[in-house]
Amino acid sequence: MNRLEFLWTEPFTPSTDISSGFRFPPFPLATVEDVDPKLSAEVETETQTDIFEPPSPEYKHVYERLSQPSADILTQVVRSLPDLLPEPEIGSTSIFEDKAHLDYAIETSFSPTHPITSTQSLEILVAERNYEQALLVLDQLLEVGTEIPCSFAYEEAAMSAIKVQARTQAEMEDQVQRFGKWLSLIPAADQSRPRRFRRLIHRILLSPVNSLRLIMEFGLIAAEKGFATATHYHATSIVARYGDPDVTIRFIDEIRRRHRTFLARTSPDMNVEILDRRLHVDIVGLAVRTLARAGRFDHALQLFPDPQETTFHLTSYTYNFLLRKLRKLQDPRYLPHIKFVTEHKSEARLRTPALKNMDKSKLALAIRCLANAGQFDLAIDAPQRVETLGAALRALKKGLSAISPLHRPHPLSIVRFLELYLGSGRTRAIPLLRNLVLRRGNHEVTQLYMLAELIFHGRNRNPDLVIQTFVTHFYIVGLPRDDILQLLESMECDPETEWIWAAEPRVKLHPNHVHTAMVWRALLELTRDDRGLTSLYDKLLRFADLGSESSSTLHPGVPYLHPPPGFKTGVDAAAFTPFVRRICRAFGPERGMLIIKDMLNLKIKPTIHQLTELAMEYSRSGDVAKTLGLLDQVEAAEANAAAAEGVNPNVVENEPRAIRDHLLPRVDRVFYVAVVRGFLQSNRLDAARDVERRMYKRYGYVAGENHHVDVLYADLQAAESGQSIPLRPVRPLLGNPLLFLTRFQTVTSVVHKGSYKALLEKVCIKLPLLRRLMG
Repeated sequence: MNRLEFLWTEPFTPSTDISSGFRFPPFPLATVEDVDPKLSAEVETETQTDIFEPPSPEYKHVYERLSQPSADILTQVVRSLPDLLPEPEIGSTSIFEDKAHLDYAIETSFSPTHPITSTQSLEILVAERNYEQALLVLDQLLEVGTEIPCSFAYEEAAMSAIKVQARTQAEMEDQVQRFGKWLSLIPAADQSRPRRFRRLIHRILLSPVNSLRLIMEFGLIAAEKGFATATHYHATSIVARYGDPDVTIRFIDEIRRRHRTFLARTSPDMNVEILDRRLHVDIVGLAVRTLARAGRFDHALQLFPDPQETTFHLTSYTYNFLLRKLRKLQDPRYLPHIKFVTEHKSEARLRTPALKNMDKSKLALAIRCLANAGQFDLAIDAPQRVETLGAALRALKKGLSAISPLHRPHPLSIVRFLELYLGSGRTRAIPLLRNLVLRRGNHEVTQLYMLAELIFHGRNRNPDLVIQTFVTHFYIVGLPRDDILQLLESMECDPETEWIWAAEPRVKLHPNHVHTAMVWRALLELTRDDRGLTSLYDKLLRFADLGSESSSTLHPGVPYLHPPPGFKTGVDAAAFTPFVRRICRAFGPERGMLIIKDMLNLKIKPTIHQLTELAMEYSRSGDVAKTLGLLDQVEAAEANAAAAEGVNPNVVENEPRAIRDHLLPRVDRVFYVAVVRGFLQSNRLDAARDVERRMYKRYGYVAGENHHVDVLYADLQAAESGQSIPLRPVRPLLGNPLLFLTRFQTVTSVVHKGSYKALLEKVCIKLPLLRRLMG
């Protein structure tokens, strides 16, 4: 029996070594007769059984079904081979085929790999941005208690959880829960660099839309991860100012608890108490000051420990701040609280370093502070001469870096410097000055400087820059957030000026009423038609009423931030000033009086600014009776106010209400100038001369003392002689701007705080614009 017959006749035993995917060749096998005799030599039986399987009918049946070719395939293969094989290449270590061939580049499914774990599957899904499927895997892993390695790769998953706008507060709560799950997987402070976590702080806390619920969740997870010192200022300040005070106190306690747990796990025992007490002083002091600014004094005092039962004490700055706020209220209900805070302050002073341990230079500064202002941290610098732009820049840098409020420049000083510096064709110092403030300045200094930028942009008729600057540096509070965000999306950037004003703040600022008033003015300038004007004024009335609720359409799941109760009103009277002129021009002067009534209904006291605008519109329309009637009232209000200031409070209660409440503000020179200008425009020359005589009787006139008044007298004489006069702004000119800056810098070192305020009041009287803008 030849070898092939043996193959097909032996019984078949299936082999477990042959894959189920084995395929027969598409050509017939060679027969023994066609094979070379040397290849068909007989093989021993034991060898055959070792190599081949036993013959079986199945093999023979398959072989018989194959077609027979005309030539033997094996013979053709043998004949195609060369008689002499080539010598192997020298230096080649491979005895097989070339692995660089394209055939080896084909991936096979049976290549050996390590098995993928469940946590690796989670990382792969997150890397592929398949966050929905990744969240399902995460929930399953958390359910069975699987330990997941921490990684900053989950940062993007956390941000994606809050990327979609929540339509309801329930959806926002669900987003916050998902955000917390992902954020809890980032590395702790002892396993990562703080710079990586600061990026998260910027992405969450510097966003134009701020959710208190999200910020609280972020603050708690940050404390759990050991980042409480980097985040507690941002989170505590906004929650204490705009959130529920009871929730704020619980939030502070939870931050401290989680931070202490982290310290106990990562720090030596001797450092736990020190680090915990340091955070305790910082976070409680910040909360006390913020709650006091918000008018929540009762809750601020709840954070005070008993001085007789604990060694924990706040800083002297916090005690002094709270005492000033309480005394300013002059509320008899808080007299026990003042005594309570004073006791705490006395206990804290016993623990301050003794003067004998101070450096000589610091001791000299402390003595100056005591002599000038009665406190260690307040002193007044020596006079500084300001004559050039370079000297003005150095004075501003020094003032903005000062600790004491008495050293700081006035916002209008900064505005005037910006005008002069840009007018000279230079720009380099402006970004440097702003970066100095953002890096080194405290909250109040940064507020002051950014107010100057807002005023500067408003003066230059750049409402876009006003809104952009405000959103970049301030929380959107007491303003129509949807309108502001829509305007931001439609604004076109100017590359030539954008780099000058571009900035990246470290923290968001809490706006005051004067900041929001600048934004309302910018929104009004961007309103083109009367319908939009009416709609914007209605929004102003809603935001002015703290009891009204405003809902968002762009971000309905994130409620608006409203001013705290300490503000008493949602907006300041200054926000109404530009509306008086615009509404009077659109609908007549009578609508201006309705604005004054709206302010009184909202318990917002009108100032001389709104009355000046109203009187000017009456005079422009030629209504002499109403103009002079309003002038009579403000002149009488000044006399009544002066009389009331010299009477003790018990007598004032018996005086008429107009005297007691000062419903009308005092008249000033700007009021007279505006009325005269209005009468000149309406060609009421007799009325204009009458008002001029009343102004002269009250203030007198010295030629050359005030350029704006000089121009007014010249225009009045020209109009009476029949000449035409140009339209001029009512805003007074300030004369030498560097001298204006000097007036706030050259305060002698021997005057105390009261004298400084008196000097400032004199400057305000001589510069009506300053008093107008700053109230």
